[in-house]
Amino acid sequence: MQLQVRAEPRLTLASLDEPRLAEAADDKGQSLLSDAPLVGMPKMGRVWDDNNPARGSPLVLSLKYPEAPGKSIARLRGTLRALVVGRRGKPLTIPLAGSDGKTFASDAGSVVIHQVRPQGEGREVTVEFSTDAAPAPGMGQPYANPGDPRASLRPPPSARGQMEFYDARGRLCQSIDLGQVAVGFGPGGHSQITVQPPQGTGPPTEARYYAATWAAIEVPFDFRDVPMP
Repeated sequence: MQLQVRAEPRLTLASLDEPRLAEAADDKGQSLLSDAPLVGMPKMGRVWDDNNPARGSPLVLSLKYPEAPGKSIARLRGTLRALVVGRRGKPLTIPLAGSDGKTFASDAGSVVIHQVRPQGEGREVTVEFSTDAAPAPGMGQPYANPGDPRASLRPPPSARGQMEFYDARGRLCQSIDLGQVAVGFGPGGHSQITVQPPQGTGPPTEARYYAATWAAIEVPFDFRDVPMP
C-alpha cells in the first residue's frame, strides 16, 4: 500500500521516518500485518521540499495478502514520525525602497538587504539579501531524523525561514520558503530572489521575513474500508 504525505500550507516536511503499523485487518478479521521489511524509504529519512523529486514519492507499506481475502481492508492504523518546519508568528517587516546596504533586526532575526534591482518594466524586482539563519548543509543532502527526541533540536536544511513580498496596497506578491533549492545563492552566503507579482498586484514595496521553528512529531493515520486489490 502507498501513502501520500503532504504538508499544510506554509509548513514544510523536512524529513519522514518509516511508518509504523499498529493494526491492519480485512473485513473478515484477518490480520494483514507482514514481517516483510518496509520498502521505498531510506532508514534515516529524506529531505522534502518543493524542488525535490522525492517530495511526491509515496511511502510504501508492506502488507500480507491472505489466501482467502475479504472485499476490503477494514482498518489500517499506524503512525509516522515527521520533522515539521513552520514559521514564527511575528514577522520582521522590511521596506524595500532605500534599503540597499541596511540591516533590519527584531526578535524574528536579522536580514541584510544588499541590493534591490527592478527588472523589465519595473513590476519584477530582484532582491539580494542575507539572514542570520544557518544555511542549508547542502542542497539535496538528506537530514538524518533518527528515532531520537533531540532531532527536533537540530536545524534541518529547510529551517531558513520564509519571506513574503507585498505591494503598496498590502496585497501578497509572492511567498517563498528560503529552504527551497529555487532560492539562489551568491558569494558571501547572499541569497537572491526575483519577485514576480501576479496579475492584479503592483510591484513589491515591502518584505516580511518569518524566522523558522521546527519540531519532531508523531502523525497518526487511520484508514477504513479500503477496497482490497
